[in-house]
Amino acid sequence: MVNDLISDMLIRIQNGYVSKLNTVVILNSKICLKILTLLYSEGFINGYYITKSGLIVVKLKYYLNTNIFKGYKRISKPGKRIYLNAEKLKSLYQYKPFVIVSTTNGLLLHKYAILKNLGGEVLFVLNYM
Repeated sequence: MVNDLISDMLIRIQNGYVSKLNTVVILNSKICLKILTLLYSEGFINGYYITKSGLIVVKLKYYLNTNIFKGYKRISKPGKRIYLNAEKLKSLYQYKPFVIVSTTNGLLLHKYAILKNLGGEVLFVLNYM
């Protein structure tokens, strides 16, 4: 059983890119679906779908035969949650391109959370090309 579904999903995607796979299979959960929706809307993946068995198949996206997804840094972990208000988000992650924050309005990119003056749990920072 996996304790941290977010890290499991991100490492499967990262390993899929390193192995030059077209698709990877991850476990289904609401939080993973929301993160995948954000990754798709920002252009990191080509799409995803849910199989009949309940797993999620993620279609990986490449640019000039190189992977877009270069890794991630998990900020808030199951054993230590990190919550920041909008001012701290702005000061710490203003120049980072892709930070996912769990707010009262759902999962948002940090730039939208700052615009709406919302804080929340900082899940991870995504590094890309």
